[in-house]
Parts: sequence; structure tokens; C-alpha cells
Amino acid sequence: MKRIPDILAILLALTLAVSAPAKDRKKQPAQAEKPQREYPSLQFRADSTFRLLQLTDLHLRDKFPDEEANVREEIRGLVALEDPDLVVITGDIVTFGKGEPVLRRLVPFLDSLDTPWVVVYGNHDAESGMDRPFMSGLYAEGRNTLNRLNDKGELADLELPILSCSGDPTPGAAPFYLFCMDSNDYVFMEGRRYYSWFTREQIQWLLDCCKARTAEDGRVAPSLAFFHIELLEYIDAWVSRDNPRWRQFDAEHTEGARGENNGGGVFNSGMFAAMHESGSVIGTSCGHAHDSDYIAIYHGIALTYGRYSGGNTVYNHLPPGGRMFVLREGQKGFETWIREYDGRVVRHVRFDGEKLKRAPGKGLPFGTWTEFQTP
Repeated sequence: MKRIPDILAILLALTLAVSAPAKDRKKQPAQAEKPQREYPSLQFRADSTFRLLQLTDLHLRDKFPDEEANVREEIRGLVALEDPDLVVITGDIVTFGKGEPVLRRLVPFLDSLDTPWVVVYGNHDAESGMDRPFMSGLYAEGRNTLNRLNDKGELADLELPILSCSGDPTPGAAPFYLFCMDSNDYVFMEGRRYYSWFTREQIQWLLDCCKARTAEDGRVAPSLAFFHIELLEYIDAWVSRDNPRWRQFDAEHTEGARGENNGGGVFNSGMFAAMHESGSVIGTSCGHAHDSDYIAIYHGIALTYGRYSGGNTVYNHLPPGGRMFVLREGQKGFETWIREYDGRVVRHVRFDGEKLKRAPGKGLPFGTWTEFQTP
């Protein structure tokens, strides 16, 4: 057993070491700051075009591994065929069952396309055994993703600039912008579940983004907005008296199919009005309705559906594929078509900022619209 004087000596030495001046202590190496991540940039090509592929409603499920693998290969073929500069997936991506292993396969697959990509959530994504922060973290780990996290640890709403082909990096000077937004999922009221809506904070954020890049003379760069659940104005655009599809001139207003009732949010929170007020948003494109793929012009804004891009894991009555957008620097409008997985091109139109115009190439007759009942 140690003697008491020896123990006291040890305690005294420790006390002196702790109370010694900072300059006499051994300096600890400074902790290196975590390097800030760099995200892929978007830029118009030398020919002043930018190509965007929208996929939607993949509905990948762990209980259908063959369908999952097939959808991935169909997407790979579509990307090889269309050569997009960006892939946008508008929700309901991995749904139901055990989603984590499916998502852990999907993210490396998307990176393997060697094309920047971004996703937004649909109403079913959080029904895959993962909460939003966990899913968001997996998406944000992608090498080629543009997704980043907000303060809640979820996917942030994004305003993505497309730089000029000249490469001018001046903030706010990009000739075109893309909004990628979370249309939320459900709200419970009076014992019932309804589709949700954009919040006031999201609406104000979009207005602030557009205002920040509005010139003194009122000019503002055009933009497209992508999300999952359609706005209630999609219904108005289809049935409005300003858009009577049975008249000859309807070819300037509507193209595509409506195979199910629109399922927008239970309340109209004013997002469309904000987009119109911004002077920037010239078009939107969503998913959600598997059997609709129309584009309808409503008060100068092109309200568009993508094409169902999944396999036979949920209902679908249109051949799966994706919607292409071609933007041209300096032009307020876009060209768009649907490329089905078998290679066929349909719904090929041009929007000049006011109305639809005939696009070159073969496909369904221009101005074709269809309304059908599904089983």
C-alpha cells in the first residue's frame, strides 16, 4: 500500500499540471474544418440549349426486385437516348415495404448515369419504412446530386440557376432558373386524410427568390417549377371556359391525356397566384396522376404532367417513359415531348410563352387531347 505522503505528492503534481499557464501546456492541433461540398453546376450548351429529363412516380418496391431492376435499365436507356443535362425525379420514388435497401441501390445507380440529378418527395415516399430526415440523408450522399438538406435535415426546396453558355457566374444573372419544391404529403382534418398544400413560407420563399433577381425595369429570368402534387389550377386549366377543347383553336392550349381525376391539395394556398405574380415562372411539371400526361396553358403558364416512369407495381394505363424539356438561352418558352421506354415520341409541342405550337417530327397529331375512364 502507498504511503500517504507519496499520495499527497502525486495529487500536488497533478494540481500544478492542470493549473499551469496555457503557454506551458502542450498545444493541441486545431481541428480541421469540414470542407464545404461542391455541387455540380448547370449550364447551357454551346448551341444555347439545355436538356432536362423528368421522371416521376417510379414506385420502386422491395417486393418487386425484377421490376426495380427493369426500371433502372429503362431509365439508363432513356438517358443514353436523350442525353439530358439534368434528371429531375418528381416524387413517389421508393414506396411501401422496406425502402432502405431499394434506396441504397437507387442512389449509386443515379450517380452511375454521370448526369446531375435532383429529387423531390411525393406523398408516398415516407411510407417506405423511412422517415424524411433518414431518406434525405441517403439522397444527399449522392455524388452527382443537387439535393441538399435544410435546417430540419430534410431535402431543401431549391432554386437552381442554369448558367449562360458563356459561363458568366455572376449571382442572379443566370438566363434561366429551376425550382424544385416539396409539395408535402398529407394533412389530417376532422378524422380524414387529405393531400397537403404548399405552405405560406414556401410561397414567400419563391416570391423572394424571383424578386431578388428582378431588374429595375421589371425584367426577370424565366423559370420552371417541379414538384409532385398538382396545383388545383390544373383542374381549372382542363375545364376552363377559356380552354374549350372541343373548338378548333384548342390546339394552342391543350395537348395530352387526362385519365383520372386530379388529386391536388384540399386547399388552394395561392402558389399559382404567386407564380403568376412573380413574372418568372412560365411552366410547372408534376407527377402524382399516373394516367395523366397533359400540358394545358392557363393564364400564360404551362401546367404540365410528366409521364409515369415506374413498372407494374401500382396502377398505370399509359406506356411508361419520361418527359423531356429543351430550353433555349434567351427564349421565354420551351420544347417538350414524352419519350416512352420503347423509344416512341409523343406529345411533342413547343410553348412560346403564350400558347402551344406544332413541333416537327412524327407522333400523335398536334392538339390531340384525350379524356378516358380507367377501370
